[in-house]
Amino acid sequence: MKYAAWIVGLALLRVPARADEVVLRNGARFEGRVTESASSVVVELDYGTITLRRSDVARIHRGPSALDELERRAAALRPGDVEGRYRLARWAAERDLLTRARKLFEEVVVREPDHAGARAALGYRRHEGRWMTEVEIRAAEGFVRFRGRWVLESEADAILKREAERGAEEARRAELELLRTRMLEAEAAANRARAAVEELRARFDRRRWDWIWGQVIYLPPFQCFPRILPRPLKFQNTVPQERRPACETRQRDAGTEGFSR
Repeated sequence: MKYAAWIVGLALLRVPARADEVVLRNGARFEGRVTESASSVVVELDYGTITLRRSDVARIHRGPSALDELERRAAALRPGDVEGRYRLARWAAERDLLTRARKLFEEVVVREPDHAGARAALGYRRHEGRWMTEVEIRAAEGFVRFRGRWVLESEADAILKREAERGAEEARRAELELLRTRMLEAEAAANRARAAVEELRARFDRRRWDWIWGQVIYLPPFQCFPRILPRPLKFQNTVPQERRPACETRQRDAGTEGFSR
């Protein structure tokens, strides 16, 4: 499948208008100078050669080859015939033999550097008395190729600087947002911890009051403060001498003195 797709892609490229034609089983066509063998078919194109499997070829139509004609005319040129070479280059370009046409134009420029037609065909034009390409002219004028278009170098630097500043600002905002999120999470965790502490405290208070209200509270005679005893204990009317409070001792002494009188 990959081989077939590759063959179809190459068939869409520009090929000589007049040449041998190779038709593949998938419908793709190639035109060029064809050389056959037992297992393969080699098609010579302007930009190179391609080798096809014999099993992929449906038929071959023989015809006059533009490559053969170009080579015949080039062989007939005299070494110093600049205009003849230039005309042959234009002939090759008209028949989509662009690689060979460019090579011929370059040969013309080598023999005659100021040949306007060959220079124009190669993409040159006059700028301040020199032949320069479009890239060289733009560079001399202070332009640079920036994102598919020509802009001044200072403009490109300004764009890059603004983008860098914008990126730094976005990074700072992202960092602040991250810090804010972490602070909110920490605050929420603190609130949850505070609520848990309050809940534990409320439970402790309820259990403490339940314990207090579950005890027997009574006030023994001649005591200053009430006592809290567990429920299982019974009320006792006697208190040991050594544990009696001072106020009870004073009351007893006062009563003794009254009897003595």
